[in-house]
Amino acid sequence: MKVLSARGTVSQMYCQPEVLSARELRWTGIGETSTEDGHKLWYSGAEKKHVRGVGVLVEKETAKSVIECTPVSDRIIAIRLKGKPRNMTIIQIYAPTSDSEDEEIERFYQDPEQTIKEKVKKDILVIQGDWNAKIGYKESTGWEGTIGDFGVGTRNERGIMLLEFAKRHHLVVANTLHNHKLSRRTTWHSPDGVTHNQIDYILVDRRFQTGINRPKTRTLKKPDIGSDHDLVMMTFRMRLSKEKKVSQRRTKFDLEKLKDREVAEKYRSELAGRFAPLLLLTNEEPQQLCDQFTDITFNTANENEILGKAKPIKRPWITPEILQKCEERRELKKNRFTNNESLGQYRKANKEVKRAIIKAKDNWVEKQAEDIEQSLAVNNSRKAYSVIKSLTKEKTRRTNVMKDKTGQLLTNNTEVTARWKEYCRELYQHQADVDRTVLAEATSEGEPEPVILESEVRAAIIKLKMNKAPGYDNLPAELIKCGGDPIIKTLHLLCNRILQTGKWPTQWTQSILIPIPKKENE
Repeated sequence: MKVLSARGTVSQMYCQPEVLSARELRWTGIGETSTEDGHKLWYSGAEKKHVRGVGVLVEKETAKSVIECTPVSDRIIAIRLKGKPRNMTIIQIYAPTSDSEDEEIERFYQDPEQTIKEKVKKDILVIQGDWNAKIGYKESTGWEGTIGDFGVGTRNERGIMLLEFAKRHHLVVANTLHNHKLSRRTTWHSPDGVTHNQIDYILVDRRFQTGINRPKTRTLKKPDIGSDHDLVMMTFRMRLSKEKKVSQRRTKFDLEKLKDREVAEKYRSELAGRFAPLLLLTNEEPQQLCDQFTDITFNTANENEILGKAKPIKRPWITPEILQKCEERRELKKNRFTNNESLGQYRKANKEVKRAIIKAKDNWVEKQAEDIEQSLAVNNSRKAYSVIKSLTKEKTRRTNVMKDKTGQLLTNNTEVTARWKEYCRELYQHQADVDRTVLAEATSEGEPEPVILESEVRAAIIKLKMNKAPGYDNLPAELIKCGGDPIIKTLHLLCNRILQTGKWPTQWTQSILIPIPKKENE
């Protein structure tokens, strides 16, 4: 498993390790979100100001192993991964700068202390980030088992505080254990390119340091993240296992294709062929009928030659010219500290890339504004407000962290689910007084229920509203309405089987609840 520590915005990262910890995100509040590629990001920032902030970006497959994430402050966040035979806890930190007061530094170290106490002692512990401390080169005497000989520079007071913290918790500084060349040990560079230091470290539980791949635990220079810090990577031998979660597939189809008459006709004809055997099953249970109906409709629509999945456009303002400038900047970065001329060329290229991105995005936003005006002019308000929403909405934020009745922060999925269950039970426990004599007087005449007519099913489908979120079965109304006679006949059969047996399919009795708390975490 690869663990990286980085500084800068996550959107600037192009590498895809299993776990990437970032600091100085400058996002407010706490929560989680997903990238365009499906990776998960948990973050913790200040309440109102866009300062500091830490986060953990987890590769989409590795995210299935996440047990819980605990936001501690705008300088500390912890994430726990399920592994075999032990779980792993990764704590990302962002220490105050060297200009900060000693009291602030001491307060900062208290939070990791508390976080370590609260975590399971059997976990593999990893603490990483920007410590703003120097531990020195070949200064391991007296600190054997805590650091290696391959640091950088001369140790300072903050370095001593870091070493005392590491020794107290039986941690070893992983990126000082192997004799890499200097450029693969330094993690920070001054703006003038004169000073190079090592102030970013990855600390690992000493009991498990045999899992560290020392030659591959080093600084990475190539990633072009636009920061004065370099990425620090640790490769750790560990076997992850997936955390068991109840997941429901949610696929967004490219429904715009149904407006093409040929595509719609192909969709209907494909459904007719696949539903033909199903219409012969007159004695099938409603659950089996509904399962087959859902699977056939979903799989038919999911085929690329018919509809397929809707593919979002990633950063539509990025042009080939901008990508070429980024590539030129990446080449200049390799030798930027060779001389003043090379450093000047890199800085110039860096400014050009940033200016080009800003200009391209402004032009794209202007084009979107024109589309909004044109849509409103022809009374296409849906398209207009869709564009407005895409331009004005903030990043999608969710949080699986909440407080219980006593104010204790809950981070484990099981605990959060139990709290929501408790809340809903209390919310709907009111018992209304009703007159049940009417039910007692009801009598059955013994007459059979009239069958549901096909025309009734057709009329119900016509009344379905478009552009609505699908239910538990993930079938939007567009797929039902465009299905024509094959859909109508199959649903007609299913509805009558439900009427005859009195049994409802599971999909039709379940719903999706999206909790939207009025107050954050409560």
